[in-house]
Amino acid sequence: SEDSLGLRSGEAEGKYTSDIFGLNVAAIFDERDRNFIESGNDLEADEDVVTTYDGKSKRFVTKKILVRDSSSVPKYFLGISEDITEQHNVREKLSKSEQRFSKIFQSAPASIFIISNTTRTVVDINDRFVGYIGVAREDIVGKKLSDFGRLLDKTTVALIEQVITERSRVVNQEISVTIGNNPEMHILVSVEQVDYADDSWSVFMGQDVTARKKVEAELVLALEKQKELNVLKTQFISMISHEFRTPLTTIMLSTDLLSRYSDQWLPAERDKYFIRIKDTVLKMTQLMENVLIVGRLDSGQFVYSPEEIDLAAMCFSIAKSVEFNFHNSHEIAVHFSGNCSKAMVDEKLLALIINNLLTNAVKYSTGAGKVDFFVSCDGQFAEIIVQDYGIGIPEKDLQHTFQSFFRASNVGPIPGYGLGLSIVQKCVESHLGKIELKSKLGIGTSFIVTLPIGGK
Repeated sequence: SEDSLGLRSGEAEGKYTSDIFGLNVAAIFDERDRNFIESGNDLEADEDVVTTYDGKSKRFVTKKILVRDSSSVPKYFLGISEDITEQHNVREKLSKSEQRFSKIFQSAPASIFIISNTTRTVVDINDRFVGYIGVAREDIVGKKLSDFGRLLDKTTVALIEQVITERSRVVNQEISVTIGNNPEMHILVSVEQVDYADDSWSVFMGQDVTARKKVEAELVLALEKQKELNVLKTQFISMISHEFRTPLTTIMLSTDLLSRYSDQWLPAERDKYFIRIKDTVLKMTQLMENVLIVGRLDSGQFVYSPEEIDLAAMCFSIAKSVEFNFHNSHEIAVHFSGNCSKAMVDEKLLALIINNLLTNAVKYSTGAGKVDFFVSCDGQFAEIIVQDYGIGIPEKDLQHTFQSFFRASNVGPIPGYGLGLSIVQKCVESHLGKIELKSKLGIGTSFIVTLPIGGK
């Protein structure tokens, strides 16, 4: 239309091609038209990028139909041009998006394969998965799930089939896999379900933790042989810190995958996946931070640096912060005695002590609704007592309470990683203080921390 060429209605009448596109471009078009007429073909299509009359760059597809007279002699041809600029731009953007996704998908540290739940065929696999199975991509993509039987053990194939049938979502499920004649591997598997109008996909992501399992086994063996505990703990912490970075990358890849197809989902379904993934990232980040704190405390990177602070004000502030973080599910009753306004302590280390003790107190007393927090100072020492009225700690577990990664046998589904009290003990030791624990199962637990506050 005239509008597509940058002309007003009726403005094209009486104009030559050169008037609209310029002499050089018009000459090319004219030569092409002559060649078409002389070619003897009745139909031809060309795609061109041209500068329109108003100076804009646009892309057109022109279809030419040759019209002949009764003697089959070419008489004239009919040209139909379609402005495909917008469609081309959309294709370009889509192509770039696909290239970006493909690069992330293929370079991901986790092995990934996608299966259509409807057809049971493999939609795609990434390079890491290709490396594991030792079979070319073209020999897998588009093939039926049943073809996996020659690559994976029957138990693994059955698990994949079950996930697809039930449209299950899996988070970090550890399985043992045998691929071909290779040794058994330990894989941490996660599965996300991606729904479309006419199909749904199961996106399998697997992280090889065989090396980690081997390290864990070696650590257990070393403990049994009573090797030096601190060396073992440092190795374990380093291993955990390293291994948790890869799942974070995998989770973020999932977010990118969901983002790419989000326009094809229902909003509620899309938001559910995003919230779930972001929450997982946050939890793993918090875990990694705690692990790194333990490592820094062990290696002496946290140097005890006392300064004069208002201990009462600090304790009150942290108590209110913990209340807020738990949506005010518990009242933390703060009781002060003595003058705590000029305490010489390491503020960062003390904050770790108080925050971990109060957080545990609230977390493990879900039905109580109240935690008592006592702070008293006599000029030389501060005594901090956190008393909860929750589940308590079994007597057989008391001796292990301050060990890293230890959790009492009665915590059930309450989330945690067993690092908080280990951090507390190390921070107390940095202050040259002491910590005591009293607990009765089903009645509650109290921690008594005594710290010197009079300076060196």
